[in-house]
Amino acid sequence: MRTVEVHQAWVWDCEKCGGENFCRAIVADPMPDEKEELYRELNDQPFGDLPPGWENFQMMTRPDVVACVYCGGCFETTDCREE
Repeated sequence: MRTVEVHQAWVWDCEKCGGENFCRAIVADPMPDEKEELYRELNDQPFGDLPPGWENFQMMTRPDVVACVYCGGCFETTDCREE
């Protein structure tokens, strides 16, 4: 069996036509010293040793605007976790 690489993505439903859309997540690529600071802040671990593999964490963001692949409708985005 062949292997494929999967990527983090956002899914959204078009408010105009109802089509289900997917778009890849935007993965931040901070500088090494910024990455540790971000990890500590996001994981509420300001001091002490970090767990093994912490440097492999990724921080993804959502797009600000999306367009439906079916009807072309354009929309600003919100994150369902922020409601």
